[in-house]
Amino acid sequence: MGAYDYMDNAVPGLKYGLGGRIEGGWVVAEANGIGFGKPVFGYVGDEKKAYSFYNDVGKIVFDADFVANNVITITVNGEDAADVTYDTSHDNTMDLLVAAVSALTGVECALDPADTDNRTLLIRVKGATAAVAEAVTGGAGQATGTVTYGSGQVFVGVAMFVQKASSLDVSSNQGYEQYDMVNVVADGELWVRAKAVVEANNEAYIDNSGADIGEFSNAGVEVSARYRSNAADEGLARLRVDGQKEMTYASSF
Repeated sequence: MGAYDYMDNAVPGLKYGLGGRIEGGWVVAEANGIGFGKPVFGYVGDEKKAYSFYNDVGKIVFDADFVANNVITITVNGEDAADVTYDTSHDNTMDLLVAAVSALTGVECALDPADTDNRTLLIRVKGATAAVAEAVTGGAGQATGTVTYGSGQVFVGVAMFVQKASSLDVSSNQGYEQYDMVNVVADGELWVRAKAVVEANNEAYIDNSGADIGEFSNAGVEVSARYRSNAADEGLARLRVDGQKEMTYASSF
């Protein structure tokens, strides 16, 4: 008889060992569900909803203050906020922009407290990928805004495999459907599908920009986890989860 090959008996989301902590109470907010072994994200102040990973924040940095007669238009996921005309001062105009963008359905906007020049807007579309644009017209000169993207979520753990009937087909891996209660491994070890070559004892990352965005990888955004085994691209790796981790903009809203 050959040696027992545990890899042949692992599936994504299968818990490894007896220890750890499993959290219930999370409810899938994704229309396409969350597959077993996938990373699970929540939001500060939201106790229940479980999401996949998103670059849900657009950060606009303007290169100059607004001036008299400037008209600023911010577009979020194809919808224009109400035009804002310069009023009294640059700082007051920034406050008016926050209010105008926040009035869009499902959109949150805040000033970046780290910017001492007060030229940065943070715009979040909860549970979706953000696409943000700006336009400044009028006045003696127009500031130019540069847009970059990041996440305003919180990594809460990994979806654990359970025996259940399901109609999902998530990359040939069954999982939790929308409105299902999710068992999330918040502390402990389980098997996940790696979308890159990974090595034991290296930090685990979520791909945040490539073709496998939202999947476990060897680069991207770091989460509170480490690989405990080697794995080839598309192979199964044992992952150790060590609790929650806020993404870059999680506490900005």
